[in-house]
Amino acid sequence: MTHQKGNILELEGYLNQKTRVRIRDGRVFIGKFVCIDKQKNIILSQANEYRGGELYLDS
Repeated sequence: MTHQKGNILELEGYLNQKTRVRIRDGRVFIGKFVCIDKQKNIILSQANEYRGGELYLDS
């Protein structure tokens, strides 16, 4: 099995699982892992954004 194929199989194990993603500016997103797009962005559904540990609601 190639290294790339092993990585893909590992990611498949996370499909539809609740996932937490922290990005460089410190924000945290928690949602259901759906896929990774062609640009290698992580796609979450039903996600919430947290800033400084607090739920961020865009009003």
